[in-house]
Amino acid sequence: MRPPNASTRFLDYFHETLKELEKNVPKSKGIVSQSIKDVLQELCSDNLVSMDKIGTSNYTAKNASSENTSLTKQVADLNKLLESSIATFDSLQADGYQDTLERQELVDEFLKLTNGVKEREEALHTARKSGSAALDEKRKYIALAKVQVESYTDGTISALSKLAEVCDAGESALRQQFDISEDYEDVIE
Repeated sequence: MRPPNASTRFLDYFHETLKELEKNVPKSKGIVSQSIKDVLQELCSDNLVSMDKIGTSNYTAKNASSENTSLTKQVADLNKLLESSIATFDSLQADGYQDTLERQELVDEFLKLTNGVKEREEALHTARKSGSAALDEKRKYIALAKVQVESYTDGTISALSKLAEVCDAGESALRQQFDISEDYEDVIE
């Protein structure tokens, strides 16, 4: 069990009294002064340091034997974990886990299917990107066509008005003759 970073920095100063630590550690090690007592208490509870009260002062010291004991305990815990992992592996081997030809074929098929899915996802992504570009291009052409239609409509109405003026005929009579409805200008809106 490794102490936190603040605890590691704190261990360097345990030859001083607690009051000196409370003054020096915030400046030299960058630990927030409000958390010094909490960190010290944590180190004491983890048996990384020992604290003795002599008179009105609290003295702390780095306890090498307790640190050694802690490291020995960590090694023992890791050895137990290693042994249990080896036992689990051995039990899996004993239960019939074998790398058979059938298993390899299934793994190969799984990998092929996974690659196929990835390829299709990439193709779908590409299609979506190109579909978006094509849609944007169609929208651009639609907007251009709308502008053209508006221009032709305006030209037709202007020509109709001019013709009515020149021929001294009514615009409604000309609309009837050329089969132009009354709502002709409103068709594109």
